[in-house]
Amino acid sequence: MPTRPTSSPHAATPAAQGYRMPAEWAPHQGTWISWPHNPDTWPGFLPGVVTFYDTLTRALAEVEEVHINVTTRAMRRDLEQRFAEALARGRVILHDFPTDDAWCRDHGATIVKGPAGRAAIDWRYTAWGGKYPPYDSDDRIAALMAEYLGIPVFRQDVVLEGGALEINSQGLLLTTASCVLNPNRNPDLTHAAADRLLRDTLGATEVLWLEGEILGDDTDGHIDNLARFVNDDTVFIEPRLEASSRAVLADYRTPAGGSLTVRELPLPAPQQRDGEPLPASFANFLIANELVLVPGYGGSEDERACAMLQEHFPDRDVRAIDARAAIVGLGAIHCLTQQVPA
Repeated sequence: MPTRPTSSPHAATPAAQGYRMPAEWAPHQGTWISWPHNPDTWPGFLPGVVTFYDTLTRALAEVEEVHINVTTRAMRRDLEQRFAEALARGRVILHDFPTDDAWCRDHGATIVKGPAGRAAIDWRYTAWGGKYPPYDSDDRIAALMAEYLGIPVFRQDVVLEGGALEINSQGLLLTTASCVLNPNRNPDLTHAAADRLLRDTLGATEVLWLEGEILGDDTDGHIDNLARFVNDDTVFIEPRLEASSRAVLADYRTPAGGSLTVRELPLPAPQQRDGEPLPASFANFLIANELVLVPGYGGSEDERACAMLQEHFPDRDVRAIDARAAIVGLGAIHCLTQQVPA
């Protein structure tokens, strides 16, 4: 079993021990997903979501390992047949780790790296402030991932989701107060304490606090729908990002005096369920080994978003995956995946 340090004074923090959260474009060992099974998340759309996951898994397995959390024996049998060839090659690995739902970005471990190797940050998970119980099984996934990987665990007594974190290779971290400081998650956490926590836990050198929430988002404003790094000094933003957040990005200066280039992604074709808007965003892309997967929403903007990203990833295949079934559950590709750095 891995050791399980807990939240502790600054001298014993992950950052003090040399751990840092890598940028998403750093090499991956693999990507972790939780196979979908909850019909309440995708009412009437679960078969389409399974098709989406099949496409997602096959694309990722071309370039890295895909680890799948499996909830039932029937699910395991289906996946063994569905991915028989990839399983035989070791590109798909099944884990009998039951989940309540499929949002692996948020209930999976945040993996950090340091001189001693990798470690897992195990945040408390409460399904975005207790919105969708039960979530006990999901809250155990991070520790199970770490046990399989054979790496130490830093358990944090703070509610936080992976979708609230975006970092470049220089340690500049983007997040939102509407998530991290929300009373439905951490009612007693101050801004200063949260800023210190992110530095101590993830090795962030600076934290930029943005604001904003696109219509239909139930995460209280996850950063992975709003602003994403594509390299150390370029941020792609969602068109609906608030002006105050745009100003924060525009005004930022590196220690050497450099600035960030901010590029606006297209606005996706509108998505609705029962007349209610869904939080479709091209910012919910995943950077994998030799590959960038972009959520597609069935409009001409899909091709434009891919072309913009391809400019910044000339050595990776940038492709769209139809995410119109997935977005019914109020998330897309990045929300449903969690990378494990090499």
